Amino acid sequence: MAEKKKRILPPVTLAESYQLCRDRVRQRLGNWIWTTGNLDRETRNHLYALTALTVRTEKLCDIHLARAAREEMLEDLREDFRNNFMEEESTDQFPALLDTMNQYPIPQQYFHDIIAAADMCIRIDRFTNFDQWLQMGCRLGGGTLLSAVPILGVEKPGFEEAAIKLGQAIFLTCLLNDIADEIQKLEYFLPSEDLVTFEVDLRRHNPARPDPAMLALIACMVERIERLYHEGGCLVDHLTLDGRRVLTTVVAVSWSLLLKIKRDPKSVLMASAEVTASERWRLRLRHILGLEDAGDVLKASTGHGHS
Repeated sequence: MAEKKKRILPPVTLAESYQLCRDRVRQRLGNWIWTTGNLDRETRNHLYALTALTVRTEKLCDIHLARAAREEMLEDLREDFRNNFMEEESTDQFPALLDTMNQYPIPQQYFHDIIAAADMCIRIDRFTNFDQWLQMGCRLGGGTLLSAVPILGVEKPGFEEAAIKLGQAIFLTCLLNDIADEIQKLEYFLPSEDLVTFEVDLRRHNPARPDPAMLALIACMVERIERLYHEGGCLVDHLTLDGRRVLTTVVAVSWSLLLKIKRDPKSVLMASAEVTASERWRLRLRHILGLEDAGDVLKASTGHGHS
């Protein structure tokens, strides 16, 4: 096999790298950039640098892309990461990520864990059991939140376990919410062992008229994810005021999606649950006023609210 030719990427300045990260995040999460509006610009830029890595990794989990293409993209990502972090090159998003890591106590392993999520997604083809859901959630969601906590501001140590649990909860909510987009490939998202346990026959599955077994499976997944929210909700107690405000808003959005699925499990088999424009306006207004509230999730964990 011929040796892969090394890609030559144009060098970037640190300022250009941060701009690339901002653009990448805005393209993916444009409607929710305001959730960090209470933070100063420099802190937001550090969060963009981290989130841009998650966004790039998330794209490699898109099974609409051919496996060979995703494998090549993953190798490119690893090469870019290695060259910038080990050989001190200055390309793409990585100078900003390296600068962020140097300014905060973020172990480089967390970034490797985020990238490892793509490798796992490519290798397993489909999920076998819920433990694999948890592993993916730990690497992508947990790795991202673990890295974000020092940037948001740590007030009390020992946040790691809570960050992983809450990161898993947020990621798995998104995964469950995307089932409708893969209606012909439900076995990829829903663990195959659960399909057997709940006696779900995908060959006879009709999203418009799902049988009780499918609805019971969705309800079970919701219950598992709910538990993660409550186990990780105490993370807010480890953060400074500004960090709590950002986290509470993010959790409020994700938690509201899970509650919509819980109230109507049939609906998620037809289309992804969405935060309406009026709901988004209400959340944004509360954030501007400093009245963020994630309901029972954070209250159940701490014994008091953070609004």
